[in-house]
Amino acid sequence: PFGYNPLGSFNQNATTTLCSNVVPPVFSENVTTVNVPENDPVGKVVVRLSAQDPDNFSTPISYFIRRGNEQGRFELNETSGELSIVADLDRENVDSYILHVYAEDSGVFHARQGTALVMITVTD
Repeated sequence: PFGYNPLGSFNQNATTTLCSNVVPPVFSENVTTVNVPENDPVGKVVVRLSAQDPDNFSTPISYFIRRGNEQGRFELNETSGELSIVADLDRENVDSYILHVYAEDSGVFHARQGTALVMITVTD
C-alpha cells in the first residue's frame, strides 16, 4: 500500500500490521451425530473430531468438552480430537448425550475458540 506524505509525495514503503489471530478454529462439521452400541468397550474411540485454524493451517489445535459430560462417560483427547468411551454406557438409564465441545487455537496473545456439538445416541 502507498502512504501519503504531507510534503506532497507518496511513501511506497508504508506498512500495514495485521492481527494474525482473528478467526477461531472451524470444525469440519458443526454437528456430529454418532450411534454408539451400549456394549462398546471402555476405551473405544467413537469419533475423531477435526478443526482447523483459518488464520494458520499449521497451528496446533486443542480439543475440550465444555458440557454434556457431567456423568463422565466420555473423554476427548486434547491433541488428537478422538472422543472415546471411559465408562460403561447403559441405554436404559441414558439413551443419548449432547456434548458441547470446543477447539482452541494456540494464539500467542489471545487464543480463539470454535464450538460444535456431538450428538450421541446409545443403541442396543
